[in-house]
Amino acid sequence: MLLFLTILNVLIEFVALSLLASFVIILNDPEILIKKINSEFILDYLNRLTNEELIISLTAALFIAVVLKNIFNLGSTYYELNLKKKIVVYNFEKLYSVFLKSKYLYILNKNPSEIVNKLNYIIPKAVD
Repeated sequence: MLLFLTILNVLIEFVALSLLASFVIILNDPEILIKKINSEFILDYLNRLTNEELIISLTAALFIAVVLKNIFNLGSTYYELNLKKKIVVYNFEKLYSVFLKSKYLYILNKNPSEIVNKLNYIIPKAVD
């Protein structure tokens, strides 16, 4: 799922950057973009618009794309951090159960700093 979200995130980023390039081209010379379009439906639509209407509609599309991209990035980051948190909690619970099920002499013979190191440093870094 995380791989799918990352790939989708890259595709959304690509679309937003493509719209930005189209916006720069239209600001410079709108005829360049119109000459490069092969679709008759889109070409008819663009020919009906004035330059100002074309710039306004592309600005609105660019703004919407950037807002949607940022919302998706926020959701993707939330999902990733939540997944990392679940993994850390699961590993901590597993390690605690190992310590609780082990014999008391085993824990006494272990160096306390080694136990603390496993709990505080090794498990969280295993997820990163």
